[in-house]
Amino acid sequence: MKSIFDFTGSVTAGDIERFITKGVDPNVKDDKGRTPLMMAVCYGYHSAADALVKAGASIDAQDNYGNTALMLAAFAGMHRVIDKVLSYGPNLNLTDSRGGSALTSCFENSFLSDDVRESVIEKLLKSGATPDQMALAIPIIKNLSEKVNTIRLSHA
Repeated sequence: MKSIFDFTGSVTAGDIERFITKGVDPNVKDDKGRTPLMMAVCYGYHSAADALVKAGASIDAQDNYGNTALMLAAFAGMHRVIDKVLSYGPNLNLTDSRGGSALTSCFENSFLSDDVRESVIEKLLKSGATPDQMALAIPIIKNLSEKVNTIRLSHA
């Protein structure tokens, strides 16, 4: 790998450990404010993500737009990745530069099916996420308010 941000190929925990051993800060950011952990999460490299967290990577680091690793995983609707990020104990209620949270992120991807959105919402709420105003407004617009309210009430 040329850089700790090069996640175009298969990245292993060993690759990350070599960078850390050479003194690379696990919280270094690229020009968009993304951390190596955010990139590992986006590409689904679980062992690399584990190695980064073990090396001190901040799970709640935010990019230039305020996105966290959890928000990126929720936007993509990637359940295994969301589970991995949740296992690190992130702040579920951080907001991005527009005031949206991880709950909001899953609504913003118009390519996700309603079923995927609902399951991501349910997972985040079960984990302790608090619905923010933006997350509550989007389902109304997308005609999912009854489903979201049912899920929310069942976990209150």
